[in-house]
Amino acid sequence: MKNTRFIVTLALLVLSGSAEAASYPPISLGDDSLYSVGPYGAFIAPYNKGSFVFGKDYTEAITLMSAALPNSVGFSWKWPEISCTKGVYVFSYVEYGDYDYTVKQPFITPKQINNIAMLFESHAASFSGELQNYNVIDDLFLTRNAADNSTNTAEVEVFLHTSAAAAYWVQYQLPRIGTFVDPGGISWIVGGEASSSGGTADYVFMPANEKDIPVGTSYLKLMLQYLVGQNKISGSLYFNGVAFGVEVKQGSGSMNLSSFAVTFD
Repeated sequence: MKNTRFIVTLALLVLSGSAEAASYPPISLGDDSLYSVGPYGAFIAPYNKGSFVFGKDYTEAITLMSAALPNSVGFSWKWPEISCTKGVYVFSYVEYGDYDYTVKQPFITPKQINNIAMLFESHAASFSGELQNYNVIDDLFLTRNAADNSTNTAEVEVFLHTSAAAAYWVQYQLPRIGTFVDPGGISWIVGGEASSSGGTADYVFMPANEKDIPVGTSYLKLMLQYLVGQNKISGSLYFNGVAFGVEVKQGSGSMNLSSFAVTFD
């Protein structure tokens, strides 16, 4: 998912939470536009649109209040009713830190897994539309070198809403690693494997009951430590940021993210 990002910014964004910032009207983002406040950003990455034309073949948007980001964020989309042959058409998300792209706008200080004291995200969202045709995930890339996505070594996906195709993939096609039980008592199926071509490995956490988690907490540090303990990743890899968003395979839908927060060290 490598796209050039165009930064949409306002000089007074530093007034986030103040009366001045609250006076700005809602912001609507289109494809490949980044809007950021402090360490948080919002972005739409239509990385498999091929020859489809925005407004003619598909539509999508992120709507947010400048003072509220990363809270009160709306996502909407409508894509052709033909499942994308490359998995998903688009990933629309809010991010904390530098998730995976080259623009270092929402920046945090990366840390190696072994040196992370705290890392978890809390969210409250609602999903609607063709639920079987999209995923809602936490997504992060671990790198050999800090803040350098050219050294991506492993992608970690945490499914909070799972499409029918993704659930089948995890249950029956992805190599099984084991079961992780988080402090909230949720059991997660853990699967994944290293790339056969030497590229980025892919590891997945999916609720064992395949239920949605629209409101909850992802214990990312413990999940990463689980993978280290299973000898799937190295504790020397760097965490640079995480995204919470929607992967659309086809069809239409919407998501309202009323609150999102990451606690990191």
